[in-house]
Amino acid sequence: MSSMVGSVEPDYHSSENSLSEKNFTQGKFNVRSKHRNGRVRATSEKFKVEAEGISFSSISAEDGTTVAGLLPKLSEKEQIDRAKVVLPFEHQGNGKPIQIYDGRRSLDESSSEGAPISRGKNEDSALGEIIYFRDSDDEMPDFDEDPDDDLDI
Repeated sequence: MSSMVGSVEPDYHSSENSLSEKNFTQGKFNVRSKHRNGRVRATSEKFKVEAEGISFSSISAEDGTTVAGLLPKLSEKEQIDRAKVVLPFEHQGNGKPIQIYDGRRSLDESSSEGAPISRGKNEDSALGEIIYFRDSDDEMPDFDEDPDDDLDI
C-alpha cells in the first residue's frame, strides 16, 4: 500500500445531545487508500463513542450516505428485459447440442479412422471445409521450398 488518508466527520443529526457531545460522540470515519498498482479503495463506517469503548458499524446503501457503485440498480422489469437480450457470443439454443471444436478429434471420429473421407457435399454439415488441389501431381509441396531462392544477393 502506498498511501492512506483517514478523516472523521461529526454527526449533526442527533438532537438529544449537547453541541459538544454531538461533535465527539458519534460520526462517520472515512478511509481512502491508494495502492502502488493505482487502485484506490474508499471505505466509510459509522462510529459511536460510549462508556464501554468505541463501536463501529458499516454504512448501508439504504441510508443514502454512500455513493452508488458503477452498476445501476435495476427494477424487476429492467432485469427481465436485460435477461432477454441475446449476446453474440452466447449459444443461441436452437435445440442442437453445443459442439465446440478444440483442434482434437472427438471420440466418435477416432473410432472411424480407417473410413475413407468422402469428397461429396454434405448439406446437413455445419462444419466448414477447405479442399486444396495441387496444379499437377508432379508439383512438389510448398513447405520444403526456400522463399528466398530467387533472390540474387
